[in-house]
Amino acid sequence: MSTVSLERLIVDTHDIDQVTHLINSLHLDHKPRLEISDRGRARSRIESATVGDLNVGTTHWRGVGYHATVDDCEDRLLASVVAGGRASLSTAAEDARVVPGDALLCTPGAPYESYGVDSTYRLVQIPRDSAQLIATERTGSTERLEFFSARPVSTARGKLWVDTTRYVLDVVGLADDSLPTLLLDEMIRLLSTTLLRVFPNSTMTMARPLPQRSVPVRALDRAVAFIEEYASLPLADSDIASTARAGTTDLRTAFLRAFGVSPQGYVRRVRLEAAHAELRAGEPDEVAALAIVRRWGFVGVPAYRKAYRDMFGTDPDGLTGR
Repeated sequence: MSTVSLERLIVDTHDIDQVTHLINSLHLDHKPRLEISDRGRARSRIESATVGDLNVGTTHWRGVGYHATVDDCEDRLLASVVAGGRASLSTAAEDARVVPGDALLCTPGAPYESYGVDSTYRLVQIPRDSAQLIATERTGSTERLEFFSARPVSTARGKLWVDTTRYVLDVVGLADDSLPTLLLDEMIRLLSTTLLRVFPNSTMTMARPLPQRSVPVRALDRAVAFIEEYASLPLADSDIASTARAGTTDLRTAFLRAFGVSPQGYVRRVRLEAAHAELRAGEPDEVAALAIVRRWGFVGVPAYRKAYRDMFGTDPDGLTGR
């Protein structure tokens, strides 16, 4: 199984200018304006981890009032959780104070201004294209994905983003110098799907297309064979549909009729079965079992066990006592 290298960066400094340049390089171009009454007290700490297309981390400001003007973050989705301090956000459509525990999204295509005093942010950044891909899979439409607000649709959905962010930061924080490719792909899919559930966007009002054509059995067979051969690699619905020579929406309908799951559900089933076969054959200890399930895209043995139970209605073999 392939892995993706993980690069960590920790900067703890009184040089606030250095930090503003670092934010530009890590996240997005912005115009900073600082309020510092005591240079000796002003301090910032950035902890950042980048693995493939995923960047996560925290930014701490002390003794600094930090104004940021952002013209656009068109090619990426940068969402944060305010973990401490005072902050506010202003866009053309909204002007709000935010408090610890609030979730925020840098809305693509819309300029905004933010202000924080002695603030701490947990940050997650993924490519916009990743969410676009999930949006297309969910709706069957290739319309450009649009986000309409920097604030969640509800308090409960905001908490979902807080919990998901914490989960992803924990997974990356516990990793050594790399992550399994499938695990990284699953985390980016999770983040993309959660963003679409949490922040107001065009998929929430888009009508789902009705099935239009049946898929020939041979096309479904091609899709199944492709999934079973390449399940160890990241697979998008578009990859599967292209190989099957069928439309993504039609193929999704065919999979639901034939197997009771979507193409991605079938991918997950094949990976569960592959991990199960390795666990049964090797009788691994706890460390080896964790390595196996992570290679197949599951964050840990409990997550794998739950996914297996949800899919097959029974606990997997080979994990006695774990």
